[in-house]
Amino acid sequence: MPWATSTYMMKLQLLVIETDYCWRKALLSYITRYLIITHEEMRIRSYITAAFVLPSSLRAFPGGIKQHR
Repeated sequence: MPWATSTYMMKLQLLVIETDYCWRKALLSYITRYLIITHEEMRIRSYITAAFVLPSSLRAFPGGIKQHR
């Protein structure tokens, strides 16, 4: 194989390796960010649910406790 061709092939291999690395890094970054956002949203939703949902003793009576006294 001529020198120019082998140099071209080496550069092409390096380009493929670098591109593969960049894509993997970008994909990992996206997945990590998505999981962090999803985890944060779930945590916020659980706080909202805990703050605004009636306690279980009140939910047992659909009309409220006053009707059942």
